[in-house]
Amino acid sequence: MNITELFTHTWRQAPADAVLTSHQLALRAGVVRPLETALYAWPPLGRRVLARLSAAIRRELGALGAQELRLPLSMGPRAAAMTLAAHEITSHKQLPQRVYVLQPLPQPGRPRGGLFTPREAQRLMACTLATDEAARDVLYAEMCAAFRRLTDALEIAPTWAQTAEGDVLLWPHERGALRYAACTRCDYRATAETARFALPPAPQTPTETLRKVATPNCKTIAEVADFLGVTTSQTLKAVFFAHKPTAEAAERLIFAVVRGDLEVSTAKLLRVLGGGQLEPASEDAIRAVGAEPGYASPIGLPEDVQVIADPSVQVGANFVAGANEAGYHLVGVNVPRDFAPGQIADIAEMFDGARCPQCGAPLRVAAGFELGRCSRLGPRPNVTYQDADGVERPIARGRYTLALDALIAAVIEAHHDEWGILWPRALAPFDVHIVAVGGGAVRQAARALHDELNAAGFAVLLDDRNESAGVKFNDADLLGVPLRLTVGKKALAQDAVEFKRRAERERVLVPRAELLEMLRAERVSP
Repeated sequence: MNITELFTHTWRQAPADAVLTSHQLALRAGVVRPLETALYAWPPLGRRVLARLSAAIRRELGALGAQELRLPLSMGPRAAAMTLAAHEITSHKQLPQRVYVLQPLPQPGRPRGGLFTPREAQRLMACTLATDEAARDVLYAEMCAAFRRLTDALEIAPTWAQTAEGDVLLWPHERGALRYAACTRCDYRATAETARFALPPAPQTPTETLRKVATPNCKTIAEVADFLGVTTSQTLKAVFFAHKPTAEAAERLIFAVVRGDLEVSTAKLLRVLGGGQLEPASEDAIRAVGAEPGYASPIGLPEDVQVIADPSVQVGANFVAGANEAGYHLVGVNVPRDFAPGQIADIAEMFDGARCPQCGAPLRVAAGFELGRCSRLGPRPNVTYQDADGVERPIARGRYTLALDALIAAVIEAHHDEWGILWPRALAPFDVHIVAVGGGAVRQAARALHDELNAAGFAVLLDDRNESAGVKFNDADLLGVPLRLTVGKKALAQDAVEFKRRAERERVLVPRAELLEMLRAERVSP
């Protein structure tokens, strides 16, 4: 292809609102063009990158026996896939199955991360269907391994973090919206709403008698701890929520309790409750069950109040808790002597410096952009099959997603220098970039080289513009094609071509007779 035929041209500078390096370079090189805020077109150059990535995904999934579908967007691909499975899968003989779609889909979230968070993204959505959880987990491992091979081919090393349903693939970046815990010693990684952490063992102390003490004007944990001369870890924090399991259901009051030096994670609490919506409970609702805002505790509340306590309330003794009376707290509170929570569950927010549950080293709170997810899903009543005995059983499902736009952004973040993009060969829009420096015979020789390499199966971009050598070389660096071949008078006189790898500064003359073999040795051909 001639560079003069490209639909887009390069930009010397990126717009001021493009903050991430990947966003800036993608815009300058013409990989994408903005149409509206966070809504991008993929011109032919970028479309070639997307096509190569899509082809790599199809190869990986095809090797596993996965089949590609096309599903209507109006129904949503997840719902459409499950509806299709419910209609088509009837017998255990039809399982396992792996299906996927590759198509643009709306992307939720706030679009403030360039290509990491566009309003619409080219996405992979794949499903695996199996007879039981053991068979599902085999397919799950295969799909995760395929994702790892794909990122290896793209020459990037993203981070995998545990989620409630499986694993998330993410690109660490301070501007990312996804928060996760990363151990400073071992390989433990988990999203904030999933991360576990270890608490140091509580000192063995004699159990005190429960008693009420006056704590005037002490409504916060810090104020109470300071007034009584104890640490915040010696207190219990009570948080009331109004929970709606569904839009139609009535609200119910939830009393969450954690140790005073911790915070309640609403994401963890919602998972314990099975989903729905959580909002802070009103003071009227709190008083209606006999508690007092700012001085609440689970002690003495009606049995129908649902109390969910974090395991941290069991790590310690003689806690300070509210007395459900304004201006008073209880000291010497012990679990389960003084109150028995209706449920003990991990509902504490992960924090920087917490102890790793695997090795005990400090955890660090990090941020990143989501690239994809692998999830093990629970059964759906209407997606079933008949086993060998004719018994109706639920299909065990797995769900897998990749955001292709975000993957391309991650590649650019990982592979660039001060001059532009350095595309990995698996993703480059072209294999070879030919620069003609001169006219007449030089231009004719460059055209002949372009045609020869095209015929040999290489994707070739020829800079045929009437521009200076400096402009052409700068654009070649910006576009980031792995190999640059320069045809000039000096090289032409020696029946040679100047050869340069994009990632290196060294340039060498290669005889024309040896060039094709050298390019094939570079393995840039598809």
